[in-house]
Amino acid sequence: MKTAGFSKDERLKSKKDIDVLVKEGKSLNKEGIKLLWIATDQEYALPVKVVFAVPKKMHKRAVDRNTIRRRMREAYRLNKSELHQRLKERNKALNLMFIYREREIKPYSEIEHKIVLLLKDLCTRHAGNS
Repeated sequence: MKTAGFSKDERLKSKKDIDVLVKEGKSLNKEGIKLLWIATDQEYALPVKVVFAVPKKMHKRAVDRNTIRRRMREAYRLNKSELHQRLKERNKALNLMFIYREREIKPYSEIEHKIVLLLKDLCTRHAGNS
């Protein structure tokens, strides 16, 4: 697997899995971006499945939602390697959902900084446990 790629297999597409994630998942917040995560026992080729959400309630225009989603996806793509590595070492798998909770559209650098903080926090909380 390419370390900086983002294939279709890495996307969480199952409505059932997304519903379980929303209902039972644990959450982390960093200044406008919320991360929901849940450990999964399903056998995937990849240790993480992820979905990105931007509520229509906060951003009416689809072009704005797509821009934000694209920025979050790119930030995740470039900074996921440490989490993937730790999960593979421990034979664990996670489902993740990033939810953008701010009214204004932040520049990519701010979004990336928040995503990096969330991923580091997730690594220490979950992947760091034996």
